[in-house]
Amino acid sequence: MIRDAETLRRFEDDLARGETSDFIRTLLLVDSLHREAVRFGVSPRKDPMDGIEVVLRIAKALNLVRETAPLSDADS
Repeated sequence: MIRDAETLRRFEDDLARGETSDFIRTLLLVDSLHREAVRFGVSPRKDPMDGIEVVLRIAKALNLVRETAPLSDADS
């Protein structure tokens, strides 16, 4: 259980600032995940719209949270 959300937020912010984004490494990771999904037979889907309801519900929830969340220092 998270007892001090502010401390956790500062930790995550510091961690994110310390990490560099490596486009090539990220691209290789996504490519590997896609190859594994193809190998397991879960990609490409037979019906591309299969599961779209779940995706839409998640997007709606995330947008709602973003709209109602208080502004952080980075947002202002």
